[in-house]
Amino acid sequence: MRILATLLAVLATACLADEEIDTHADDGSLYEQAYEEGQAEGKTDGTDCSGVRIPDRNGFAKRIALTFDDGPNPATTPAVIEVLHEHHAPATFFNNGVRYGTAGATQVAAQIAADPDFILANHSQNHLNLAQQSLDKVTSEVDRTDGLLRAAGETPKFFRFPFGSATCSYMKLVRSKGYIVTGWHIDSADWCYAAGGGTCKKSTFKYVDDALRDNMLGYILAQAKSTGGGILLMHDIHANTAAHLDEILTALEQHGFTFVRIDDIAAFPKLNAPPAP
Repeated sequence: MRILATLLAVLATACLADEEIDTHADDGSLYEQAYEEGQAEGKTDGTDCSGVRIPDRNGFAKRIALTFDDGPNPATTPAVIEVLHEHHAPATFFNNGVRYGTAGATQVAAQIAADPDFILANHSQNHLNLAQQSLDKVTSEVDRTDGLLRAAGETPKFFRFPFGSATCSYMKLVRSKGYIVTGWHIDSADWCYAAGGGTCKKSTFKYVDDALRDNMLGYILAQAKSTGGGILLMHDIHANTAAHLDEILTALEQHGFTFVRIDDIAAFPKLNAPPAP
């Protein structure tokens, strides 16, 4: 009943949340580039310069690490947290520092940092395409959010490039600050379904089977079955995601998937390996 009440409240304020809280528009072309990057095999640069590809490519044994980008959003993140608690599911929240200017956001971040099942992670300050920014700008984007995460009570360890868009030099910069750069194996495309009011339009994101354009759950399940698990990308800023998270997690559990932390060495040994000297 608690979940139902929370989700009804989220849906009631969905338009307000998407309109007033979202400070950047998702760029479908950049996400399509990220999808292509994630699917590419045999690249000469491996994962060293990729903000999407993860060094662990298989062996997940149906283990999934849940990750949520672009928050915190006081209008939707608490509902996401409640569902995660109901499923005893750990998760990582990749935060944009600009969100901390919203009333109540710092309190939500502190709640996440204090929860032993959750991790606060760095997603840059303003969700820019960092591959196109100057060195000074990228440094500022990383450092400003780093400070906010530490003030919330987290010692940040993981960084995700917005859109997975990185360069070799900026990957080196981020890693020099002690971060593990973290992409994803499964893109839920929840941003696309949210933009279309529950429908992922082909004009927004072409890499969704036409039969699943009105079925975000089906799209996520199809990818999870294909990869056998891995790191799942979602966004806690979208009311549509918060409203459907319970059924997504329930369906994954029914298909034999379990949820682990992103720092689970058994599931992601290469990602969490000590850096080479």
